[in-house]
Amino acid sequence: MAQSERYGNMTISHGADCRCGRWDKGIMLKTVVAGIALIAGAWCVAAQARGSQDAPAAAQASADAEITVEMSDHEIRVMRGGKQLHRHKFRNRVVGYDRNPVFPVYAIYLAKPAEYKELVKMHKESGEGEPSGKSAASMLVFYDPMKNRVIETNASQGPDMTIFDFPLWSGDGKRAAFLSSAWGGVNVVNVEDILRAGPDADFYYIDKPQECNSGGVFEDMRWRGSDIVVFAYSTCGVTFLYKFGFSDETLILLRGRSGPLSGSVDWAQEILRSPLQLERTLGSGPGHTDVGSKEYKGALMKHKKHNGPK
Repeated sequence: MAQSERYGNMTISHGADCRCGRWDKGIMLKTVVAGIALIAGAWCVAAQARGSQDAPAAAQASADAEITVEMSDHEIRVMRGGKQLHRHKFRNRVVGYDRNPVFPVYAIYLAKPAEYKELVKMHKESGEGEPSGKSAASMLVFYDPMKNRVIETNASQGPDMTIFDFPLWSGDGKRAAFLSSAWGGVNVVNVEDILRAGPDADFYYIDKPQECNSGGVFEDMRWRGSDIVVFAYSTCGVTFLYKFGFSDETLILLRGRSGPLSGSVDWAQEILRSPLQLERTLGSGPGHTDVGSKEYKGALMKHKKHNGPK
């Protein structure tokens, strides 16, 4: 039977594994037994203390274990220390992802079943392998693995578009910028807002430059550090290069080139994809453009919820 004995301010419980007997014959024997009881009780206390220390240590070790995300064709499993934290199933096919370099956020690229099937058919007819990665995607969503939340973006691309091929995260990981044929233009979201608000995160877009009354096409996009996005925009037979700075929310026309559209697009993409040429173009300033310079203040616009741009 378990017993409890009190020594000063401490109560020691003796269970089956820590019993201390009690003899009634002779003061000496009582003293010896009392000593044994004290020693045994102290051992029990120490054992219990070690157990109480090990439990939070084990819990902390589990909490500190690295979060890993495992993806299959239609689901995501979030693991920590070999244990599953979350599991999220998608109706559409997962074809790729981009992990934020700083924050626990993933960009997930999805393919609609019918579109993916058609894309596979096209690849087989052309002798190419099965499509995979961003090139096979038709949708982009963000995923917060800690809260198991999916944040939709309305970004989409067709089989003849490559808008998901451009860099997504800013240098410091605090922003994501992507092109969208649904919302139009360069779309931006703050990663901290994704983590805080989830599906209610605010999305913004860089307002389309009004160089021509007719619609244009966003051809390419690149981050320069953490605060500047540079992109190419084609309209009315001219391809323009713009930079947008988040610190002052100003859109500046850098350069432009007219002529055959394919040639002007190649010209813009060559600059954007060459760090040296891009630095020279940015360093030249708006006064050295081929078509004159313009500056737009307040070009960062907020999306209406679920209804595209204003």
